[in-house]
Order: sequence, then structure tokens, then C-alpha cells
Amino acid sequence: MNRQILVRTGAGLAAAGLLAAVGALALPWLSYTVLTRRLPAGVAREGTVSVFDAPRGKWFLAALVILLALVAVAAFARGRARQVAGLVAPVLGLFAAALAVWTMTNTDSRHVTALLDLPRLNLTVESAPGGGFGVLAAAFLCFAGGLLSLGRYDR
Repeated sequence: MNRQILVRTGAGLAAAGLLAAVGALALPWLSYTVLTRRLPAGVAREGTVSVFDAPRGKWFLAALVILLALVAVAAFARGRARQVAGLVAPVLGLFAAALAVWTMTNTDSRHVTALLDLPRLNLTVESAPGGGFGVLAAAFLCFAGGLLSLGRYDR
């Protein structure tokens, strides 16, 4: 396979991953609806939770920042550093994607009521679009790191 094709595809995936990462940070990850009829003062009937407040959200953010750094190393470094980044980026990308899916699917009302500091509130929790962008960002950056490392391989 031509190395320029690998580099161009990797660069495109890296750009798409960066845009998806911005979307993951900007959009809510969880939305909740309060089922209780009488609400305490200052509590809205519906709301959203960002990645910064979501359970395991800070772990996802750490993995995303490290993944972005690995893609940069795969694109610009030389020698052994590029090879290591090309090996570690796909593994960390899969871990970050699994972490995003776990956060979206296994978050229940206990986490949100603890976040709102209202332990006896009855509510439902659903995933929101930010988590999907988080999965996309991790997947795009995962493949971008590997492709950039392969395409820019120097002997």
C-alpha cells in the first residue's frame, strides 16, 4: 500500500477525531427526567449532564487527551517514539471507546441523584448525543494513530 494513502487517510481520521472530540466535550452525555410530582425548590424537571460531571467522565477525558498526544507523536516524531505511539494509540482508543459506551449505558439514577445532591429523587436517565461523539472520537483517533505511524515509518 502506498505510504501517502496511509498518511492522508490517517490525517483525515485525525481531523475527524478532533472534531468529534470537540463535539463530545460540548454536547451533553446524559439527560434525565424527574418523575416525582412535587419538586424541591430549584430543581428542574429535565436536565442534562456533561462529560465533566458524568461518572467515569474524567477517566474518558484523560484517555482522550493522551490519545490526542499519541496521534501527534505518531504524526510528527521519528524512530522508536513513532512506533510506540502507533502501537499504543489503537489500544488506548479502544479503551476510551469502551469507557464512553460504559458511561452511556451503565449510568443509572443513583449517579445523577448523587450529582444533584438529592438522594430521594425519582428520575430516569437516558444517553445523550455527546457520548456518541465520544465513541466516534476515540475510534477515529485510534485508527489515525496507527495509520500515521505506518505511513510515516522511517527505517
